[in-house]
Amino acid sequence: MDDKQRVYRANYSNAAPENPGLQKKLNQFLLKWWPSAVQPELRFLKSLPKDSKIVELGCGDGEFLQALKIQGFQNLQGVEMVLRPNTPKNLNVIQEDLLQYLPKLLNQSVDVIVLLDVLEHFSRNEASRILVLIKDKLKVGGRLVLRVPNMMSPTGQFYQFSDVTHEAAYTEVSLAQILVAQGFGKVVVRGSEKWLKYWIDPRRWPGFVVYVVWLLLRSCLSVASGGPKVLTGNLAALGIKLSI
Repeated sequence: MDDKQRVYRANYSNAAPENPGLQKKLNQFLLKWWPSAVQPELRFLKSLPKDSKIVELGCGDGEFLQALKIQGFQNLQGVEMVLRPNTPKNLNVIQEDLLQYLPKLLNQSVDVIVLLDVLEHFSRNEASRILVLIKDKLKVGGRLVLRVPNMMSPTGQFYQFSDVTHEAAYTEVSLAQILVAQGFGKVVVRGSEKWLKYWIDPRRWPGFVVYVVWLLLRSCLSVASGGPKVLTGNLAALGIKLSI
């Protein structure tokens, strides 16, 4: 076991659920009526047939898989290096390193591969290798959906540098570059923020007001100076496999 795996296991094997209590119940309710408020990346899957094969690599405690299940998707597979004790038993999650799992998949056998808060854990060379493998496993027209911290946001910088296993950092430009370089087309990069966590917790309200004001001011400055267009804490991206 290398140092990165040792740190990862020490910090994530018994991680507390992100959405306890009331927030979890509200999440489950909103997933039926306003899914993108809970999981912004679901926007990239709106037109997807419900029988599509979806694989999430580095699925954590299965929160996104559970959201997909509520949306009606059934052909789901989760892969996680460190299984969490709070992972729902009704989810199909296996324990395996994604670099060992991906080569076992048949080429052109998957409709969607999801990487949320995963790519930043790898070096640029490793990330390029992973993206090539993912493209091979996707069907033509298949989708890659991913999320990483946004280095043009103070919140994103906090996310990035609060975890010593994070190796590569991305902006909206560099994230699009690495996807295009590995052969993905129709690349879309946009902001991703779980606003619900601010709304439901009164302790976050002062910070939320400051954050929104900062976003508005920084957006105006960015437009005026030709700077970054996406300023949320995370970046969400979609890449399409256009050909073999």
